[in-house]
Amino acid sequence: MKSPEYKLSHLRNLIALAKIDKNEDPRELDFIHSIMEREELTDEDFEFCNNNANSIPYTVPKSFGERVEFLHDMIKLTLLDGDIDDRELDLCKECADMMKIPSRNSEDLVESMISLIRKELEDSGMTFTHNRAYNPTEMHENNTTSPIA
Repeated sequence: MKSPEYKLSHLRNLIALAKIDKNEDPRELDFIHSIMEREELTDEDFEFCNNNANSIPYTVPKSFGERVEFLHDMIKLTLLDGDIDDRELDLCKECADMMKIPSRNSEDLVESMISLIRKELEDSGMTFTHNRAYNPTEMHENNTTSPIA
């Protein structure tokens, strides 16, 4: 069972991810609300996370399954607007690293999840405006300030 702290942390990270590219896309907000329903979170929880992000600590998911679900949610949110932004991918990778997935495994996992989710979205008719391939080397070289730290 997921703790309330974990659920708020996950919501906080999804909100930060949606904001990072400064592109407000209704599909991203719809997806966040679907995660809120799954996790039994309220609109008040959304407002709290949106307005108090710095007061909500990052909580590492306990099980490997929860970690994969967390990354799936983050990566799907990244892809939903059809434009893969490097800052979004950096945040997904940073989250994978913070979950203590060994470095090479986290890179493989993120790359595989991007490919699978992108295929799923393309099969549903979505097109992408940025065909950037996942490149873990670039991500390590790109030292930016994280909204989750």
